[in-house]
Amino acid sequence: MSNFRKIYLLVIFTILLNFIAIYSFDYKEFFSDKNEFKISDVDDFSNIFFGKKYLYSDYTILKQNNILVLSGTFSTNAVLEEFKTALKINLDENITIDKSRKIDFETANRVYKIIDFLKEYMENGSKIVVKNNNIIFEGAVKYKRYARLVQILENEFESDTFFVDIDTLEFN
Repeated sequence: MSNFRKIYLLVIFTILLNFIAIYSFDYKEFFSDKNEFKISDVDDFSNIFFGKKYLYSDYTILKQNNILVLSGTFSTNAVLEEFKTALKINLDENITIDKSRKIDFETANRVYKIIDFLKEYMENGSKIVVKNNNIIFEGAVKYKRYARLVQILENEFESDTFFVDIDTLEFN
């Protein structure tokens, strides 16, 4: 087989592959928004290449003597202070600083939405526990009439990461 014939077959084969690729390409699938880009994909992608695996911060917000007390593990003191300021928490105790921890924004946003409920309607000793990105809201309501608010709260945050353990029968 001559060189001319080899080149001729290679050109024909290339043109044939181009026609197959052009006619089999689905433009609707390519330009659709089915494959949305998620920020969590970037986190997973960066962890693969940069080797830094972060754990989520575990913390507890406890109501003692009508004051909110924060305890837990945070990445830096600056993050701790910002978190306390955002949630309007007065005191902190038993704080551990660990550089491999980070606060999940979605979880912190949920805690922000229920912190006022803890301040206003819950008895002393009630608390919000965030562990492994799961939120556990436990305690007792001050008055029986707030029991309906507990049900609304459960329905609003119904998910696999939000648990309510509030005894609505204990009231003053």
